[in-house]
Amino acid sequence: MDLPAGCRWLRELHSRHFEQMAALEESYYSPEFITPAAESQRWYETYPYTTVVAATGDEIAGFVNLFPVKQAVFDALLAGQYNDHDMTTEAVVDLSRHNGETLEMFLSCIVVAPPFRGSGLVQALLQEAVRPYLPYLDCCNRIITDNITPAGERFSQRYGFRCIGSSTHSSRLYIQPFADFVRKVCSAQNAARG
Repeated sequence: MDLPAGCRWLRELHSRHFEQMAALEESYYSPEFITPAAESQRWYETYPYTTVVAATGDEIAGFVNLFPVKQAVFDALLAGQYNDHDMTTEAVVDLSRHNGETLEMFLSCIVVAPPFRGSGLVQALLQEAVRPYLPYLDCCNRIITDNITPAGERFSQRYGFRCIGSSTHSSRLYIQPFADFVRKVCSAQNAARG
């Protein structure tokens, strides 16, 4: 799917981009739920597949953080005992060392600036975000979201996730098979609404 007019992919990210992404997140929810910009940058520098960003001019239009997490982290997410704010690079699975083991996926964040809502940017970001995992699709088991806002819950519902309860930090957890999520991301229906 093409990016909306005026947007471009950012393929090389710097600290100012991560600061902008954190500020964009803060326009929707409290910093207590946001991974610090320096740690998000460390994810990206260590594992570039964790972060997909679109920009317009010098401003971030939207971004996605999607990646496999270690089993203990996924189990803590399932139990509602893990907050994105505490996510470190060490929680991410190194795909360069993947040996066919099951991968559990975490859609940590998707944020789109208000001018780009309804423009198709959500769909474009998601399609770009799942691309690195397509060669591993047979190994990818489930994907989980940890939703702080009603808009996050609506997103999860729209993309076929089912609610599994609340976390200790008052968010709502949603889950589904990763292959089902990829099908939804690639569907024409969602492309028209993204």
